[in-house]
Amino acid sequence: MKVRPIKNSEQIKRKYGIMKVLAGGNSFEMKTERIDFKILEIYPHMSTSMHYHCKSETVFHVVRGCAELETNDGLHLNIQTGDTIIVDVKEFHKITNKQEGVCVIMEIMSPPYDKTDIYDEKILG
Repeated sequence: MKVRPIKNSEQIKRKYGIMKVLAGGNSFEMKTERIDFKILEIYPHMSTSMHYHCKSETVFHVVRGCAELETNDGLHLNIQTGDTIIVDVKEFHKITNKQEGVCVIMEIMSPPYDKTDIYDEKILG
């Protein structure tokens, strides 16, 4: 068993804000084989990229705030504190924080993140 306070989690600066890796396949201290467990802090009016994963499905849970989940087929879904969203393998998705405060979202991916598994809209054209 391993325990680590969230304040000691690996924090990765992203264009949209901060990604805290709590546990996962790429974690140094809290390594797991089957899932990634992260907290996304999305800054006001910032977005993740429009992308999908060939191997991983993702579960998002909005811990604090509200945002818009967008798909490449035109769906724009307003999500808020308490909402849980499942994104299937090969399903394009993008999350945009539409509010003035930071939006906090829990993310669980299975299998864990693999840098060869992400397909960004910019790469696909």
